[in-house]
Amino acid sequence: MVALKKEAASEPPSGLALTEAGTAEPAAAGAAETPGTAAPLEKSAKSAPSDFKPAGIQVRALNVSKGLEPARVRNAIASVLVAREWEVTEQTDEHVVGHIKHRRSEAFLTLVIDVGQIRFYCEGWKIDKNTGARIKPELPESWIDNIKNDLAVRLTQTLVGQ
Repeated sequence: MVALKKEAASEPPSGLALTEAGTAEPAAAGAAETPGTAAPLEKSAKSAPSDFKPAGIQVRALNVSKGLEPARVRNAIASVLVAREWEVTEQTDEHVVGHIKHRRSEAFLTLVIDVGQIRFYCEGWKIDKNTGARIKPELPESWIDNIKNDLAVRLTQTLVGQ
């Protein structure tokens, strides 16, 4: 765990199964879209901007292929959170929110899905192990890194299987 620091981290992706451009695209990506598939990860010109404001600060970003179906991206995010023992508390077209309370830490992680990128926002605390009371702000840095790395792998697998 690392003490909460106020910085908008837009660090480059970890490189795990990502291209030099920072996208989760295998060489075979870029093939024509198959008829009957969901729309690519792009916002419609008709859709209104979201009023959603994620809690916490932006701590990571992951570039993704614009050709990924939004439903597959949401499902990948939710499955990675659940695999890491987070509870998915909210899921919409634009974001997925996970919550965890484990040992001496509690956190809410919001993954905002945008054109070509997933932004990670986190609000976390060190907690009293016995009472569960929040003691001080603290981000679970290694947990966030694990989720980002797992998600990069899962999205690459999704692209290959798409």
